[in-house]
Amino acid sequence: MRYHAPNDRDVVNDPTINELELILRARPHSYWQQGGNGEAALNAGPGGPSLWIKQPEPERFFLTFAKPPADWLVPYNGGSCESLIEDERGGDPFWIPRACLVGVDDAVEIVSCFLARSEPSARVQWRYWHDLPLPESYPNP
Repeated sequence: MRYHAPNDRDVVNDPTINELELILRARPHSYWQQGGNGEAALNAGPGGPSLWIKQPEPERFFLTFAKPPADWLVPYNGGSCESLIEDERGGDPFWIPRACLVGVDDAVEIVSCFLARSEPSARVQWRYWHDLPLPESYPNP
């Protein structure tokens, strides 16, 4: 397992949940705005799943589970996807529904589960990105 920080430079090999929990709970919002798109990644190795971690708003995380065929599996609270927050992915504007953001405690649990089992946590409801009820005008807010 390898953790890649959002600054695109720092890497932690075989991180512990304590190390990652400290990052999720204690790092300021500015930590998550570094690098190309402010996204950290937790990778389970070649051919294994990844968990992408963003913090588009202070203390609110957007996580994406990626492993074919379950690419782009995201937390979703079942609410409206009309309220969007602008972020960035791959150098392009990326609009994230607030219904897909989780708090710090849920983020810690999701990361802990991924670290232990390389799978999405049952603590939150997940949905494929392409199955979200995005507004008709998406990606334009």
